[in-house]
Amino acid sequence: MNTADRMAPRRRVVFVDWWGVLSRDFYWQSICADPHHQIRDQLMQYIGEILTPNSIPGDEWMRGIRSSQQVIAAMNLTPTNGLDGKFLLDRLIKDCAAMSVNTELAALLAELRAHAFIVVATDNIDCFADTFRHVQRTAAPWSGAAATLTDAVGLFDDLICSSDVGVCKKDDPNRFFGGWLDAHGLTIAEATLIDDKTANCDAFDLNGGTAVRWDANRDSIAELRHTLARWMTHSLK
Repeated sequence: MNTADRMAPRRRVVFVDWWGVLSRDFYWQSICADPHHQIRDQLMQYIGEILTPNSIPGDEWMRGIRSSQQVIAAMNLTPTNGLDGKFLLDRLIKDCAAMSVNTELAALLAELRAHAFIVVATDNIDCFADTFRHVQRTAAPWSGAAATLTDAVGLFDDLICSSDVGVCKKDDPNRFFGGWLDAHGLTIAEATLIDDKTANCDAFDLNGGTAVRWDANRDSIAELRHTLARWMTHSLK
C-alpha cells in the first residue's frame, strides 16, 4: 500500500518538528557523546559555528544548497587513523538513523492517526532526509517501541524537509508546506504544527494554520494532549 492510499480517509494533518520536539539528538551524536573520541572537540566546535543563527554554510546546508559532502570537506580535517570525509559521512548517516525519539510524544501521535496524517516537518539536512526515506521504505508498522528514528519511522506518513524544498519553515510556510498540502487536497487551515521555535509557530499561524509551541525539554505531554484534543474536536466540526 502506498502512502497516498494509506492516508486517503484522513482530512487533517499534524505536522511535527524533529529536533527539539521528537528528538534531542543531533548530528554525529555518537562522536559528540564520547569525551574520548579523537575529533570530538574539533567536530563540536565546527558544528557550533555552522549552525549558529545567520551562518551562511549552515543556512545553505539546511536549504539543500550545500550537500553534506561539501560541508564535511569544508571542515579541513587532517585524516588520522581513517577519520576522513568518508568516515564522517558514514557516521552522520548511521547517527541519523539512531537518533532517539520521544516515546511519549510518539504514542500520542499514534492515537491521532485515525483522524489525521502524521508528517515530520523539519528544517534539516540532506542526510537526514535520505536516511529517513531509506529506512521508511523497509519499515514495519510502528509497534509502539519508538526508541530511535529507525524504530519510529513506521509511525509517520511522510516527511517534509527544508533541504528538499529549498526553504525553511519560518521563511515561507506556503512554499514549505504548500506542495504537500496541495498533493493531498488539504489547506493549511486543516493543519496543525507542533514546533519548539516561536518564529516557526508565528509564521504558520499567520498563514492560516494552527501552531502549538511545544518543547520536549520544558513542556508536558499532558498539556500537549489537551491542546491537540481541543484542536481535533474543533477542526472536525
